[in-house]
Amino acid sequence: MSAIRVIVVDDHALFRRGLIEVLSQEPNIEVVGEASDGREAIQKAMELKPDVVFCSTSSCPSWTVTPRWSISAPIPVSETRG
Repeated sequence: MSAIRVIVVDDHALFRRGLIEVLSQEPNIEVVGEASDGREAIQKAMELKPDVVFCSTSSCPSWTVTPRWSISAPIPVSETRG
């Protein structure tokens, strides 16, 4: 079974690095990229073709209404609220 390819998107670099560190320890997850905002996330997703984009709602606010409007590839979107 191949690893789940993930892009991490958050405007806080420290949080983003910490999440990448945690995810990278999982044998079935491969972090293929990171971005600091929604625009960069879309670019990375189009380029890297991840299975999942982990994006905070503060970094990608428009995605909370229509998560897949800008990315043509089917990318699973999960929203959490704290």
